[in-house]
Amino acid sequence: MAWRLFVLLGTAAVAACATSNGPPGTRANTSMDASRIVGPESPEWDTPPKLLNGKAPIYPISQLLSAKTGTSVIVYTIGTDGRPRDFRIDSTTDERYANHAIIAVQKWVYQPALKDGVPVEATVRQSFDFDVR
Repeated sequence: MAWRLFVLLGTAAVAACATSNGPPGTRANTSMDASRIVGPESPEWDTPPKLLNGKAPIYPISQLLSAKTGTSVIVYTIGTDGRPRDFRIDSTTDERYANHAIIAVQKWVYQPALKDGVPVEATVRQSFDFDVR
């Protein structure tokens, strides 16, 4: 997929806010709140995956400059190695939001989910809210 293009943004983008089920005010390209990443319990695992390291998505510059807000929901698999893969856009107000969310999540590292003490793959549905503040 062509989501590898990464644009470094200036201070305006850092000042923009993109949150992911985390506390309000999670700044773009800052560490995510690990306690709120994975959703409800699942028969896929006994112990859910746990975010070890990850930063919030960077606000798409075109949307930031026009002060547009939006939401994106992506679905992905966390492998037994703790790396996200197999991304799918579930819904989005603009494809740029979903692309930036996927770019960020591709770099996240998880402790994999466990079933009977053995690492297993887990499917995650993640919502991202992009809001200029």
